[in-house]
Amino acid sequence: MDERRAGLRRKREIRANKFAAHLLMPEGLVREVWREQHGNAERVSDALMMSNEALEYRLKDLRLA
Repeated sequence: MDERRAGLRRKREIRANKFAAHLLMPEGLVREVWREQHGNAERVSDALMMSNEALEYRLKDLRLA
């Protein structure tokens, strides 16, 4: 039962993280800044004021990296 609960909790956390990523890093904005910065992830993360790790996950989600 504890494993099942942990699995459900993990699924909720993943959904919450995806929702937050879409809200805080909208696809159109990320793609626009990505093009403007010529695919330089460090400059994109600076421009969007986000961590490199968060940007990396979002870029993978958008299939840009």
